[in-house]
Amino acid sequence: MGKQKIRRPLLGVKGATFQGDEVTASAGFAEAVETGSTGTELKGYGISAIGSTSGAKIFKLANMPAAGVHKILFATAGSTANTSAVIPATTGITFDGTNRKATFNAAGDALHLVALSTTRWAVVVNTGSVALATT
Repeated sequence: MGKQKIRRPLLGVKGATFQGDEVTASAGFAEAVETGSTGTELKGYGISAIGSTSGAKIFKLANMPAAGVHKILFATAGSTANTSAVIPATTGITFDGTNRKATFNAAGDALHLVALSTTRWAVVVNTGSVALATT
C-alpha cells in the first residue's frame, strides 16, 4: 500500500489546498493581512492587524466559517491607555468556552486561534499579554 494523500486548506491562501507534497491553488494569494477598522467586522479567518494610538478601540470579529479555521490577530500599536479589544460579533461565541473579549495593550501582542466549532475558538498561542475576559 502506498501513502494516502490528505487534503488540507492552506492558511492565507484563498482556494488553495496541500495534498501530499503538492500545492494546488485555484485563486492564488488573494488575501494577505487585513488591517482592522472599528467600523467593519474582522474576517473570521486569516490574519488581522489591529491597534490604537488614540484611546481604547473595539473591533468585532465575524463568525468563523467552520471548525478547523485559523485566525491570527496581532497588535501593531497600543498601550495601557490605547487598548484594542476584540469581541465576537455574534452572542454565544467564545475564545475559550467562557471568555468573549480579548484585550491587546502593546504592539506585538497576538492571538492564534483555531475554531473548534462555529461557536467556540481555541487559543493556540497567546503572545505578549493579551487579556481574556467575559465582557
